[in-house]
Amino acid sequence: MAVLLSCQSIYKAFGTHVLFDGLTFGIHEGERLGVIGPNGSGKSTLLKILAGLDSVDDGALTMKRQLCLAYVPQEDSFTPEMTPEGILREALAGEHLNAREESNRINAVLGRIGFESESRSARID
Repeated sequence: MAVLLSCQSIYKAFGTHVLFDGLTFGIHEGERLGVIGPNGSGKSTLLKILAGLDSVDDGALTMKRQLCLAYVPQEDSFTPEMTPEGILREALAGEHLNAREESNRINAVLGRIGFESESRSARID
């Protein structure tokens, strides 16, 4: 199996609070990853680092070329008018996809997470 992502001795701290030091792991194609731990232990920070929204203080993070990662925050910030389809469309805005490819991706994701066709454009309340 191909390595999708690899972390080598990564270190992250906020002031004197060290979240992780020397963290090394890899994620291979087909694997699933779960991150567990107490509040404040760095789970969300690690996921933000993997998605490119935060950086490590030391160490190396390498990813397979063309790998696309996304981070969904624990606390949503969707307006009541947003639909699941609209949220995904907004998230893909910077991907420079043609309309057909964008639609295919949106439908694939919505199908995988269990949204029925009629609920894809329903508002989130």
